[in-house]
Amino acid sequence: MPDHAFIYFVLLHSIAGVLQNGNPKSQEMKNDERLALMISVLSEPVYLGHPLMVEAKLINYGDHAVLVNSRMALGYENMPSRELYLKIIDENSGEYADIYEVDINRDFSTPGDFCSLAPGDSLRVTFNLFEFYQLTRPGKYRLTAYYDASEPLAAKPPGSDSDIVESNSLEVNVHQ
Repeated sequence: MPDHAFIYFVLLHSIAGVLQNGNPKSQEMKNDERLALMISVLSEPVYLGHPLMVEAKLINYGDHAVLVNSRMALGYENMPSRELYLKIIDENSGEYADIYEVDINRDFSTPGDFCSLAPGDSLRVTFNLFEFYQLTRPGKYRLTAYYDASEPLAAKPPGSDSDIVESNSLEVNVHQ
């Protein structure tokens, strides 16, 4: 038969730890990890010159609502007016993939583009990756997306999230 005093001690010690440190789940989740970005390829097999449909999903895993840019417009990392961009790595060379960049002219976000994303809620956007990132040759590529609504020249409402959120990485085999 177990020693009841020992079980009582372990139980009290566990409760005291939670009271002192707060919810263990919230302790594990850093401030920049309350949002997650997941990408998935919706059209396979993938061929050059054909659409490559990708879905990006921004999820709030935090305990509080987060003010995010719901526009989730795709662009390039060095563009001032975009919320999503990708890094595409050529798996053969380990270097950034050769792409043709498209000239994108887009207005900056307005405060009306922002919304409150409640805990457990998500935003989704689907786009043709090859419309913006035109690969120059077939091969195996690693795709990683980033949500970044920091747009320095945009009119953002106070309290909007400006963290950069990195997605999962996907390997895509692009055929001729």
